[in-house]
Amino acid sequence: MENINSMKIRMMIYAVVLIPLLCFTSVSANTAVKVRVLDQNNKPVPNAVVSIAADKEITPADSLAVMDQIDRQFAPHILTIEKGRKVTFPNSDNVRHNVYSFSSPKPFEIRMFNGSDSSPVEFDKAGIVVLGCNIHDSMVGFIYVGDNELSAITDDDGIASLASFAPEVIVWHPRLSRTQNTRKTVNIAAEKGHGLIDIMLPLIPVKENQTSNKFKRKFSRGSD
Repeated sequence: MENINSMKIRMMIYAVVLIPLLCFTSVSANTAVKVRVLDQNNKPVPNAVVSIAADKEITPADSLAVMDQIDRQFAPHILTIEKGRKVTFPNSDNVRHNVYSFSSPKPFEIRMFNGSDSSPVEFDKAGIVVLGCNIHDSMVGFIYVGDNELSAITDDDGIASLASFAPEVIVWHPRLSRTQNTRKTVNIAAEKGHGLIDIMLPLIPVKENQTSNKFKRKFSRGSD
């Protein structure tokens, strides 16, 4: 009788411990979303921003986001931030840079500087900010300023993971349009619970989208 009672007690303990864990696993699987972005040739698309609307208001972080300049390129190539966050633009190169943008969410200029002597820039409007250097034409970067969104950037395999599920995702990539600010909304409600969700993104071929600094140099050009 004691053995039977002991078994019953153990079974009750297992039920108390395991059932909540199973429920948590189920909820987690249903609330997360993982997508793979592919181009029209069925090839993975890295550096695409995948976003969903947040279910509660997101407060921008107090810490500064960083858009560095390394080997005469912006690093990272694409930076995602929330509206209202400040970004600092250190220069890790041994040459001067003149960082600027004409994009409507945040036109600005940081004149000839090196080291970390530039002041942070606050991005108070949502949208895509295209960055250039008035000295080095090949330097092009992007800041994706989200408006109460959860965002992730696809890896080399075109895969991005978000912490929660939403019936629609917004996808952006600089080669999605010649203006470089077009976003695509994709309904994935029918794919909920299907694991990895593929999203097709028709991209402009690289040779048609090469950027040789189309900003027409509104600001004065310097030299290395």
